[in-house]
Amino acid sequence: MRIIPFERRGEELWQPHERDIWGPNGRTDLILWQNGLWDQRGFQVGGQKLHEGQNVTLNGRHRKLVWDKLHFLLARTKKYAEMIIREFPDTPMMWRSLTYHHKTGSGDIMVIDIDRVGRALVEQYGHELFEWGCIISPVGHCYEDGTHPGEGTLIWVWGKMILEYLVRSAKSKLGGGYRLPYFDGWERCHVESVGWGGR
Repeated sequence: MRIIPFERRGEELWQPHERDIWGPNGRTDLILWQNGLWDQRGFQVGGQKLHEGQNVTLNGRHRKLVWDKLHFLLARTKKYAEMIIREFPDTPMMWRSLTYHHKTGSGDIMVIDIDRVGRALVEQYGHELFEWGCIISPVGHCYEDGTHPGEGTLIWVWGKMILEYLVRSAKSKLGGGYRLPYFDGWERCHVESVGWGGR
């Protein structure tokens, strides 16, 4: 897979298709963003290359992020979030909480650090928290492989969650009166999670 830094992704991957997928308001209706398993993979591969042939633990999956990696991750994630905010200033935004691997354990300890950084930034920027990780992680038997949900229940849950958020972000009245309370504001969903930030 070709690795493209996020600074170039907008120009190379997004802009050629942007107008084709605008919502009914003439803009993007919802941004769902996240960082996570690819960051974990990047730190592992980088550690392996940097310490090749050495008997060190810095390239292991089973360790937390050291301070310089955490600082780098925070700086890059902030830059990424601020780029999205700048490009889509009037678009509702959500951050997707991270999922662990099918067979989790100490190998996912780095993901916990990455997830906490994301949650803190979501709190700082006032974005909605899409709690996918809490839903999918306990049901590893529904995974297709080591990382992704398989066809079936989890895909339906994902689809329903996304459609619900999309309808609300577009301020659609689709669905009739029984859904109207949701359109007054984001705080109607996850009342207990608003302002939490993962602490």
